Amino acid sequence: MQAGSITKVLLVEDDEDDYILTRALLTEIPGQQFVLDWVKTFQAGLEALCHNEHDVALVDYRLGAQNGVELLREAIERNCNPPIILLTGSGQHQVDVEAMNAGAADYLVKGQLRADSLERSVRYAIQRRRASALAAFDQARLASFGAEVGLALTQRDSMEAILERCTRAMSHYLHAPVAQIATFDARHQQFEVRAATNALENGAEAASQVPRVRLDLKSLAEGEPVLIRQVHNDQRLAEPQWARKHGIISFAAFPLVLEDKLVGLMSLFSRELLSEQTPQELGSVAHGISLCIERKRSEEALDASEVKYRSVVENIKEIIFQMDEFGHWSFLNPAWKSLTGFEVAPTLGTFFLEYLHEEEREHNRHIFLQLVQRKLRYCRYETRFLTHDGKVRWVEAYAQPALSSDGALLG
Repeated sequence: MQAGSITKVLLVEDDEDDYILTRALLTEIPGQQFVLDWVKTFQAGLEALCHNEHDVALVDYRLGAQNGVELLREAIERNCNPPIILLTGSGQHQVDVEAMNAGAADYLVKGQLRADSLERSVRYAIQRRRASALAAFDQARLASFGAEVGLALTQRDSMEAILERCTRAMSHYLHAPVAQIATFDARHQQFEVRAATNALENGAEAASQVPRVRLDLKSLAEGEPVLIRQVHNDQRLAEPQWARKHGIISFAAFPLVLEDKLVGLMSLFSRELLSEQTPQELGSVAHGISLCIERKRSEEALDASEVKYRSVVENIKEIIFQMDEFGHWSFLNPAWKSLTGFEVAPTLGTFFLEYLHEEEREHNRHIFLQLVQRKLRYCRYETRFLTHDGKVRWVEAYAQPALSSDGALLG
């Protein structure tokens, strides 16, 4: 409780003398203002508790046919918020244990009650409840953060688009106007920012204008997070004037490490004093983001390889072909038309012997069967093709069986 603040107290007590005593004790507490509401019955107390209008409740153990512990349990079951301090006329250990097990914030004996002990009990009860509420809020915040990042990682999109969703979640849930995710280039030993959320100056600042922070790569590779609570006088920040200009106070980063390999870095700049828990909050989603980066890198490498292969296949002057196990064309590159005059699309699905000189067909049929039956691992020979205009063209053919990963014949 802060000095000069008003604390609303609910008293559930069927004895007016105890009400008068409690009111008097509260007035004796220096530097504090209390508003005391008094109800006499179990039901009235339950209704008042569930209105959630009080900072703390003082509940007598004896309330007619029912007792304060029963009221406490009923209030908790109904999600009534105020912390409850149980009052009793005698210091019975059994009642004390029962009250605390039921969820009471404290247990006080009326005959031993003084202003200072009442103030201390009320203050601690309120502080613990606020700490509990804050912890519950933080837990819900982190759960939402993890869920939003998890959803982003399931999207079928580019690495940049996925990571940008992640940086927006980082900025929102971790209260940081600048959030970045960078990938690590092991060859050049440097980071490349792949996504950033920047809310400074109405979003006018580009990610490239965010200053670099000098970090130890060896420590990052070992999974060590970074927290700079006061960046203004920290030599690791390349441009401290940038931080002063935008009111930036703190910096936090968490390395993205996968199988002992540094793959990237998550980082934040905040106008708030970041807590010691912030790097670990970043770390709660780090593994999923690391997996995403590696997966997307593999996809990018595969795409680049496919583009390169396609370029070679489409521009090479030799015919590259594939047949199914029955001898029907299943793939032909553009060189097919250049050398034979036949269009590729109509040719696919037709029998390969139709395009050979009739004197070559039996020999080619024999070779094809030898390959399909695995009696030949490969073959290389010359043969004659018929072109679209009826001419004969000698070609050198090279062929081998196409097998799946488990050794099955594909063609």
